[in-house]
Amino acid sequence: MSWTLENLAPICERVIVVAKYLKPQIEAYLQSQSIIEDFVIVEQLPEPLGTGPTVQVYREHLTSDSFLVLNGDDLFDGRAIAKMKDENAAILAVERDDPTKYAAIIEN
Repeated sequence: MSWTLENLAPICERVIVVAKYLKPQIEAYLQSQSIIEDFVIVEQLPEPLGTGPTVQVYREHLTSDSFLVLNGDDLFDGRAIAKMKDENAAILAVERDDPTKYAAIIEN
């Protein structure tokens, strides 16, 4: 989480963390860190339903029309995050030899 916050800090003033698994530990960490001090923790109830429905969970906490959606278990560097922000709409992906083991993006 520190890696993500440190790479978000140059372009982000606020984070909204959707947490269920390890929520108490995530909350304790966010309260103790000083990388991004404006944060909100929300929980998707009754259970996590994926990225799309998650946007609905935190929508009321958005304070800007511009936002990034990142999965907490992905590690993006600051350059990639800044580029995604500059594009206004983007998906960061990595090319793999065997995409059947991962989610795949298909160009049309």
